[in-house]
Amino acid sequence: IGQDREWTIFCADAVIYLAGSQLQDCIYICTECNDIIDITRTSFNEHDKESHNEKSPSKVKFYDWVYMTPGPGHIELNMSRSVLAFLWSPIIEHMSGLLGFRTPKAKAAIKAGGDHHRSKKILMALLDALSKEILVSYVRSLETTDVPSVEGFYDWLKDCQSEQLFFFYDAAFNTILPLKLYTAATRKNNGKMMMAARVAFSHLFYVRRHPLYREVNLRDILTRLKMPQEVFSFQLANESFSLSGVENTGQGPDFLQEQINRLIKMFLPSGVITWRDWR
Repeated sequence: IGQDREWTIFCADAVIYLAGSQLQDCIYICTECNDIIDITRTSFNEHDKESHNEKSPSKVKFYDWVYMTPGPGHIELNMSRSVLAFLWSPIIEHMSGLLGFRTPKAKAAIKAGGDHHRSKKILMALLDALSKEILVSYVRSLETTDVPSVEGFYDWLKDCQSEQLFFFYDAAFNTILPLKLYTAATRKNNGKMMMAARVAFSHLFYVRRHPLYREVNLRDILTRLKMPQEVFSFQLANESFSLSGVENTGQGPDFLQEQINRLIKMFLPSGVITWRDWR
C-alpha cells in the first residue's frame, strides 16, 4: 500500500460505527472515469457495460481514507450491561435486595445498568465475593501439611464435583474478570490487554442478545488483522487518553468527547445558544 497513505480515525458508538463501516463497504469510485458507484443500487458489471464497454477498470473504496474504530467507553458500558443481564437470575437479583434495592423499580434500574459506576461497583463486589468463596473452598480441602499454590488450585478444580463452585468460577473468571481487565487496561492505555479482555469476553455478546456489538467486535478484529503493522502499532498505543494527564485515568475518545461536552456546557448560559455565546 505504500508509505504515503494517511487515514482519518473516526471513533464512535456501535450504531454510528456500523453505519460508517457499511457505507465504506458500499461506496466505490471508478479509477477510469471517477464516477462514484453505490453497489447497493448499481453493480460493477452494470457500470462497466454502461460506461466502459465491459473493459472492467479497477475500483477503490471512496472512503478508504477513513479508519472506523468503536468507542472503548461504549464497549465497556455494554460489557457491564451484558454481565448484569447474564447473572441477574442466579445471583444479582438476590444480591441487589441485600444491597437495599428491594422494590421492583429499584431492581429494574440495577438490571438495566443505567448508572455505569454503580453497576461496576456491584460487579466488582460480586467478583471479590465469588473469588473468596472459591479460594476458601480450595484451602479447606487441603491437608494440614499442604501448601496452597496455583497449580494445586487448578488440580483441585479439575477434580471438584461441586457444580455450584464451577458456576462461581465461570461467573467470576470468565465473565466478570474480563470486564475488570478491560476497564483497567483502558485507564492505563494498555491496548494489548484491552484486546485480550475483549476476546475473552466476546462469547457473552453471542450468548446474550447483542446483535450490534457482535458485528462491531468482529468488524474491528478483522480490520486490525488487515491493517498495516505501523497503523496497528499506532492504534494499540493510542486506545485511550487522559484529559487531566494523570496516570490511570484514561478514557476512550467517545467518553472523552462527552466529558469535554459537559465541561463546555458548564460555561454556557441557559436557553437557546446563540453564535455570540459560542464565540
